[in-house]
Amino acid sequence: MTLLPGAPLRVSEARAENGWVNMPEMVRDVKDSLYNYGIFAPTTPALRGIVSDLMQREPVGLAGGQLALAVRDLLKPRKKKFGTLDLDELLTLLDWVEQIAVVPPSREIVSPACRL
Repeated sequence: MTLLPGAPLRVSEARAENGWVNMPEMVRDVKDSLYNYGIFAPTTPALRGIVSDLMQREPVGLAGGQLALAVRDLLKPRKKKFGTLDLDELLTLLDWVEQIAVVPPSREIVSPACRL
């Protein structure tokens, strides 16, 4: 294990001495970049607004809260824009949308626990 001159041996030692003051700059930069790190994991109730997103961030929470508002703010149909993208560009990125269909329920794709 290679240590930088004057670097503490453990993060806990760096914290113990004046907060993060004695932490090497490189380690402090990594810590600072990870401070706001989050994993977007949308849930249906949060997307529908049924429950509050307990991990709300701006503009969208980590559980998907307020996604519809963020999309509304970006969507400019009269200008045919979504943020900086032309709507045609966006639809090219979302070519899978064309495969979505509403069909009658079928026993082949519905769990046996559900009654039809």
